[in-house]
Amino acid sequence: MSSIIHILPEAAVVVILVGAILFSGLAFRNPSRAQWLHRDSAATGAALAISAAVCFGAGYMIAGSIAAGWSVATAIVLTIAVFLGSGVVIWRVFAIGERLRRADAGQSPFYPQPGFEVLRHPFRRRAGV
Repeated sequence: MSSIIHILPEAAVVVILVGAILFSGLAFRNPSRAQWLHRDSAATGAALAISAAVCFGAGYMIAGSIAAGWSVATAIVLTIAVFLGSGVVIWRVFAIGERLRRADAGQSPFYPQPGFEVLRHPFRRRAGV
């Protein structure tokens, strides 16, 4: 159990990287994105940053798992599982597929999802209350 606790920071870094990769994809699909995101140099820079982030995250997670006492094969399998698992969870929780469909329809993918208005302002007083 203590070896799992030792790799939580590494797993958190991987989850943050996966989330950043998914949301950068949304930023490039946004029809009302900034003008500098239309350039090829921005796409190339994003691809290089994503590649570097994946390499860093994988190496950091594998090194942390080995330092926690797990074998190399187990560390690699665990790293792949964290990458895939966090990608699926973030995809479903933030409805990335629906956001991509809205971007294809010409809407911003960063508008709030229907039904999340309650979560946006939980402490706001309602009118007439």
